[in-house]
Amino acid sequence: MDYPYSDRLREVRKAHKLNQATFAEKAGISLSIYSKWEGGSRQPSRKMYRQLVNTYPEINI
Repeated sequence: MDYPYSDRLREVRKAHKLNQATFAEKAGISLSIYSKWEGGSRQPSRKMYRQLVNTYPEINI
């Protein structure tokens, strides 16, 4: 992700009108990991990024 990934994740989550827990659950990701991504303290691995894009294609920019 070239765009600041934490901002993009937050934008897509809010566009779906979901809280972090529901957004992460739908993508099959733990809330603790997702919240670190959105907070900017960690970045998704390629595998996890692909998993997010499979669930939320608009994340891929």
